[in-house]
Amino acid sequence: RALGWALRRAAMEDPHPGQAVTLVGLKAEGLNGLSGTVVRHHEDSGRYEVDLGPPHGVKAIRLENLDTSGGRPPEDDVAPGDLIGRLLGGGGGDTAEQHDE
Repeated sequence: RALGWALRRAAMEDPHPGQAVTLVGLKAEGLNGLSGTVVRHHEDSGRYEVDLGPPHGVKAIRLENLDTSGGRPPEDDVAPGDLIGRLLGGGGGDTAEQHDE
């Protein structure tokens, strides 16, 4: 799973002001899944100010807790058969029929 995260992280652009993000993996579980807008990046702390709107307001969030994918499921959370099927251009990879000769 760590490798999957590293590959996804490398492919993502850093969030920019005005970009929509979703909060993930926070200890404050009540904030996970909330969507907001990046306000700015704090170079000194490495955190991003994210405006979550009322009643939560603006929070300073670490990069690893920001999902910028726009709601697409992470590739490593897809069933292996589905991923193989998509890579091969078909549907699910686990639906092939086996014929005995």
